[in-house]
Amino acid sequence: MRSLAVLALVWVGSGLAPAQPVPATVRVGDTLTVFVDGYEEYSGDFIVQADGSIYAPIVERLVVAGRTTVQVQAEVRRRLLRQLRRVSVSVLIKEQRKRSVAVHSPDGTVNQVEIPDSRDLRGVLAGSGLRGKPDELVATVFREGKAIQMVPVDRLFQGDPEVWNGRVEPDDVVVVLSRESVPVWVVGAVAKPGLLRVRPGTTVQQTVASAGGLTFPEDIPVSDIRLSVRKADGSETSVTEDSTEVVQPGDTVYARIPRLIRVSVLGWVNRVTDARIREESKLADAIAFAGGVRETGAASRVLVFRGSDMMTASATVKDDRLEAAQLALQDGDVVFVPQNQDQFYVIGRVGRPGAFPMLEGRAYRLSDALGLAQGIDSLGTPRRMAIVRPTVGGKYVTIPVDFDLWYRDGKAEANPEVLPGDFVFVSTARQNLLDQVSRIISTFLVVDAVFRR
Repeated sequence: MRSLAVLALVWVGSGLAPAQPVPATVRVGDTLTVFVDGYEEYSGDFIVQADGSIYAPIVERLVVAGRTTVQVQAEVRRRLLRQLRRVSVSVLIKEQRKRSVAVHSPDGTVNQVEIPDSRDLRGVLAGSGLRGKPDELVATVFREGKAIQMVPVDRLFQGDPEVWNGRVEPDDVVVVLSRESVPVWVVGAVAKPGLLRVRPGTTVQQTVASAGGLTFPEDIPVSDIRLSVRKADGSETSVTEDSTEVVQPGDTVYARIPRLIRVSVLGWVNRVTDARIREESKLADAIAFAGGVRETGAASRVLVFRGSDMMTASATVKDDRLEAAQLALQDGDVVFVPQNQDQFYVIGRVGRPGAFPMLEGRAYRLSDALGLAQGIDSLGTPRRMAIVRPTVGGKYVTIPVDFDLWYRDGKAEANPEVLPGDFVFVSTARQNLLDQVSRIISTFLVVDAVFRR
């Protein structure tokens, strides 16, 4: 006992005092017990109303929410002293209202989610037993009667960083409603065909994405998939890639894979192939699938074999673009691009006489022919030249040309066009032009025919 007394003296002498408990703060819904010593009629239990007040005899309405029990006790005593000479008052919290958030569901039920202090919105909704598809719901948080946030529930649950997931406080109210939606059917080449409910303002492409996106064989380009929308009145419109068309209630979105046909592309193309192309594709589509016509191919004389029939079509090159005849191909067609055998000849006094192939779609003039033949040699003269041109019936006509007029004066008529089968002849200054032309061309044709066998 003596030792305890000594410890007590030491503790008191140290100047330390026992820690005082922190007074509790009164909140709406709490039950307060007010005891007025000697005055039973003024004592009792009082519930803190929604306006934060209690209503008691003599003190009448007293705002207590947000105050500590010590502050409430002092205020009650102060008011009682207006009518009583002496008074002793005690105030304590008999029962604290459970701290919770009211979650109103779309079906009309209200769930109280207890929270000790605060919790993020996702946690509150997860603990509320919320029913319904998240992608059809939107949640609004009310605090003190004012809406502070509205968020889509599906994106909230997905953890979208752009969606608010702040702290919800006790006494907040969360109202969850069904989002307005548009019923749309999606059929065809999508992952999840069927009836979808999408948000108002959703485009056709967004609707397809909501159905899981397009699904199609690997050998079919995505650009071949055709999207269209069929309206409730039966009309149907195609949808392009950059379309912003919005779906309406009752629409049906079609994602169609085109029927494919097999066409063989052979001959002077960059890639001989069996092409799988869309039904009703044109000749140009098949040739493009084969990498286009080779430089030495005859695009103007394409052969198309269909069963026992053969057709000739043109896919001429103009301005570096392939312009094909509008010949629709069928399954099993064989397309053959023959070799281009058009050529002209340069003979006489030039650096490299011979036959020169002519590319389709290109115009050749006398200056081009001389350039390919490495120009006029030291014995030749530009003033004594001729173009020998074949005519119907196997005959030839000789066209004298003074190329010097184009070379010196720029006269266009002195630089004529060279056609397939033409002979360009360059003579010397002293020899007879016609005799030379006749003799040399006869010899050249014999030699060329031998080497062609």
